[in-house]
Amino acid sequence: MAEAFALDLNDADTPLSEAELRDAMGRYDAVLPTVTDRLPATVFDAASRTRIVANYGAGFAHIDTEAARRRGMMCCPIAPPISR
Repeated sequence: MAEAFALDLNDADTPLSEAELRDAMGRYDAVLPTVTDRLPATVFDAASRTRIVANYGAGFAHIDTEAARRRGMMCCPIAPPISR
């Protein structure tokens, strides 16, 4: 993706704070959280730019999808490939 898009990665692989997630919602077209990132309604309150929340993994228990939809955002999963 880095060849086609400007990316900022969480290289520390630690959950982002609510303040960091709110900031991301104002800076990026898409936000790709993982299951350790918590996105309550307050994260979406000031969202001005993000239009898609593409969760890396299955499920949305950690994302207030209704709050995202009220702000005009689409939520979808990006399930990693399953290997056997």
